[in-house]
Amino acid sequence: MGLPKWKQWLKDVYDTEGNKPSLVVTESARIDSYKKVGDSLASRYFHFRMHPLDVREITQMDLKASANQVVNRMLEVGGFPEPYLKGSKEFYNL
Repeated sequence: MGLPKWKQWLKDVYDTEGNKPSLVVTESARIDSYKKVGDSLASRYFHFRMHPLDVREITQMDLKASANQVVNRMLEVGGFPEPYLKGSKEFYNL
């Protein structure tokens, strides 16, 4: 569901803290969704695009996994770290 009026809440936290807090805010894969909301976070954010893991990264981390096993798991739950590591279709569908 998310937090209603999340951008205003985020701006309030950022603007009222004595030390600028370090916050990580993620959004869906729809990269442009934040542009469609009327409220601006200008000068308060850094846009970072996170790419999913790839087969080589995973096989280097998990020496027991074959490339074929990794590809099959990625097809089931995707390649982003948390869903991949949980390995659960139920988690992926949340």
